Amino acid sequence: MKDTLIKLLGLKADASDEDITNAAATFQADMVAYKADCDEKVSNSAQAVKDAEAAKVAAETAKLAAEEKAGKLENTIKTMAEELVNADLETFKDRITNKDEIKAALLNNRAATIAVLRNTKAITTTAPAAPLHNSKTAGTPQGSPTGDTKSVDDAAAKRVSNRAREIMKNLNNSFQQAFMMAQAEVAKDDKLVNA
Repeated sequence: MKDTLIKLLGLKADASDEDITNAAATFQADMVAYKADCDEKVSNSAQAVKDAEAAKVAAETAKLAAEEKAGKLENTIKTMAEELVNADLETFKDRITNKDEIKAALLNNRAATIAVLRNTKAITTTAPAAPLHNSKTAGTPQGSPTGDTKSVDDAAAKRVSNRAREIMKNLNNSFQQAFMMAQAEVAKDDKLVNA
């Protein structure tokens, strides 16, 4: 047993009883100091764990509070944006026919949509004129010549046709060329007569 004790204390094999006693006393003091050091470390570790858990709880609480505050701010911003868009829709109501599409555009890109709305004209709500289906009951359209223009047009057409036939015979031109020349001559004669 002495040999085992010598090995455990880390002494030489020929160590005396006094060396064994001194080593055992020192060993016992070292063990007490080691145990006190371990107890202190365990106590410090336990306190560190408690502090870490408290910090984790505080961080989670702060995170939840921040998320709640962010949610409230997001709801406030959304409500304010809706109110602003509704005010814009009211301002430009005389220029809007598709309210839902304009509302979506205002929510998506308000500045550009406002610029477009400012450059559009107000929508007029006047009803279009009823179409005319019976030409006999309709009056003469504005800007139309009045009087009997048919007889004047018929006479001019006969003169152009006769002159075109004469030019075709005399000059051996095609009917189209002769007709164009005759139109020019008749128009020239009418100007001279009217002047």
